[in-house]
Amino acid sequence: MGAPRRPRSTATSRRWPPCIRAAVTRARARALLAAGRARPLDLLEALGYRRVPAEELPNPESVRGFNTPEEYLHALREVERSPTAIVELRGAAREAAGRCEMEVPVGTLAEVLAPVQASVRVLEGEAIAREIAVSLPHCDRVRSAAIPVGAGERVVVNDAAAGS
Repeated sequence: MGAPRRPRSTATSRRWPPCIRAAVTRARARALLAAGRARPLDLLEALGYRRVPAEELPNPESVRGFNTPEEYLHALREVERSPTAIVELRGAAREAAGRCEMEVPVGTLAEVLAPVQASVRVLEGEAIAREIAVSLPHCDRVRSAAIPVGAGERVVVNDAAAGS
């Protein structure tokens, strides 16, 4: 039997992303590379792609990008009616607020933590206060209050000495 054969559609260059490498034969990839055409756009042109003008799309907004926290939050608010996140309070923050969780509108971390700030000082200007530890699902220790918090995300606020 032997080892399984690699698919013929795999390109020989690691210069292209896997999704593009899967769309081209080795022979075509070698020919493009030999001609000095190693950009993904070169490959798309060789495959005969067609650029679709925005006005021809059924929903042009479906391909809109968001590259900044502000654009992300704007897009999120357009898609969901009232997107919210959960702030979980631990330690002194829980005691000061008198509760263990708060459901808050999405926004930057500073906006999400504003209701907590009324009970306990969690922010120092544009940063998290030194005596506070804040974590997000994708980051254990957050210091910047400018990070966007999306719908359904859980923000954990704890004493810095205790960690999160």
